[in-house]
Amino acid sequence: MKCLLFTITILLFGEIDSFSQVVVWSEDFGTPPTGTQANGHTTSNGTWTVTNTGFNGSYTNVWYISGEECGNAPGVCGSICSNGDASLHLGAASLFGGDVGAAYAAGGLGFFPVETHKRVESPTIDLTGQNNLTLNFNYIEDIVGNTSGTQDLTNDEASLWYFDGSTWSMLDPLAITPDGGCQPQGTWTAFSISLPTSADNNPNVKIGFVWNNNDDNVGTDPSFAVDDITITTPSPLAVDLLSFNIYCENNKNTLYWTTLSEENIKSFILEKYNQRSQTFEFLTELQASGNSTTPRNYTYVDNIYPDKNITYYRLSELDYNGNKTELKVISSKCYPIDLINVSLFPNPNHGHFTLSIYSSIEDNVNIKISDIKGKTVHNSRFHVTKGTSTYPMATSLLKGVYFVSITANDKIKMIKLIIE
Repeated sequence: MKCLLFTITILLFGEIDSFSQVVVWSEDFGTPPTGTQANGHTTSNGTWTVTNTGFNGSYTNVWYISGEECGNAPGVCGSICSNGDASLHLGAASLFGGDVGAAYAAGGLGFFPVETHKRVESPTIDLTGQNNLTLNFNYIEDIVGNTSGTQDLTNDEASLWYFDGSTWSMLDPLAITPDGGCQPQGTWTAFSISLPTSADNNPNVKIGFVWNNNDDNVGTDPSFAVDDITITTPSPLAVDLLSFNIYCENNKNTLYWTTLSEENIKSFILEKYNQRSQTFEFLTELQASGNSTTPRNYTYVDNIYPDKNITYYRLSELDYNGNKTELKVISSKCYPIDLINVSLFPNPNHGHFTLSIYSSIEDNVNIKISDIKGKTVHNSRFHVTKGTSTYPMATSLLKGVYFVSITANDKIKMIKLIIE
């Protein structure tokens, strides 16, 4: 029998590039209580079922849906959230502890055979009128099903399957997720795959996850867990997003973005990642221009300084039809400035100015100037001594707004620069 160890969650994901996808089907499994078996469990989409795909022992492992294995975001270690954000996971029969998350019995117990061959299947998914579809989800898996350390479908392994209305076929064997310092569970990982063209305009699609394990007592936890499943299709680019950036001033994050064009856009929604709940939460909603073919600039100041050193923000657009489309996720490294205090004078100026840097230690600092689109227009390195150091600068920058970032010892300070 394998056992799960739960660790403090650590957010590791970085910036995500812009995209425009519309979610046409989603499943987050809700918050059913511990011990809920997937077979026969009904969600907002319908009823999940389990089909035997081969021989199963008398004490076969079981597909569960519960928060005993929390459905975490990509880059986060596995954890338990009891009756909270549930995941679909493979656990042991009640004789061996039952639903304790993605932990399974690997066998070798003689009269208690645990050999398992089962496919958990989604409710029927109606994709009528949809095409060019992508399946997305987050998962963890850390199984080595034989002594050679290789993966196959005859020992301990999960795999992804697809049903076109008449035939089941395997889409992907699902690679082992990275450890990421999250021993023994590994790290929740984002996965995306294009659905076969047979899914286009198909009212009878299902997705499934097959679990196989033999009875040789070889294998490691976590077994397999999956959450936040979506099927998406590309949407027309109603917003041409030029840039989405952050600068830090007085320990506050100022977010600014520029659109080149907008079509039928009601508003922009900003969300902020909550480390405790591990979800993006609403921050503000700003009115959009509706329809525009000229550049538009937007700004929002987050006055509540984050608890952690890195904060993540998500920008989405909401059209007049009520459709919400995610545009981009960016991160901020706006630290409370305790090592370096920086001023810039004169400001505004004509391209000639002086940086004054007070540091409690001797160090090297990087100086970078970026334009409002986020493009770097200057990069240099400067040595500061303990106390106050000055750094005269002469540039040929055009009129406009820029952002000067000074980085030292993994700390960063950003200042708005105005060239007249």
